[in-house]
Amino acid sequence: MKKSIFAVIMIFVLTAPSFALSKYDGKTEADIKAGFMINPSLKTDAGTTDMNMTFSIGTDFYYYAVPSIGIGLGANNIFGAKVKDGGDNAKYEFSNLYFALKPKISFDDYSIYYIGQIGYGLIRAMDFAGSVDNGLYFGIGVGVEYESFIFEILYSANNGKLTAGSDSSDITYSTLALNIGYRFHY
Repeated sequence: MKKSIFAVIMIFVLTAPSFALSKYDGKTEADIKAGFMINPSLKTDAGTTDMNMTFSIGTDFYYYAVPSIGIGLGANNIFGAKVKDGGDNAKYEFSNLYFALKPKISFDDYSIYYIGQIGYGLIRAMDFAGSVDNGLYFGIGVGVEYESFIFEILYSANNGKLTAGSDSSDITYSTLALNIGYRFHY
């Protein structure tokens, strides 16, 4: 639990300077969002296991050198993913730091955008008798910005490696997230 709280605090501490350093020139934006993980699964060498629904929080910062393409940085945290209807009590949490690309098409009252993310995922396993190696994170999705509100669908995957005794297995935690957030214009 302490690591989860620390991860959330670090997300806000690392992104807070971006809110303070920005000036209003129509070229920068920052957002904060929360989401529900729909149909998460954990794929290992032994097969795919369904996971319980969970939630995430995150933040992004974008710079628009061209009015329709944002380049940025972001961070998110996925909380307490647990095996669905299983005897295993292990819980997995993921903290992701990533680069993002956000092309968007703007209309009078709203914008439609695509989002691509690639970075590094930090994996924590609780009640797991073994070790976990961190790995690649990526996400791809689509969203709508209405005034300052964000509605987004994002497919993402965390890759890593589980080691228990002499056995090891590559893992991929993948999920579809429904995110709702608020965008700050600078």
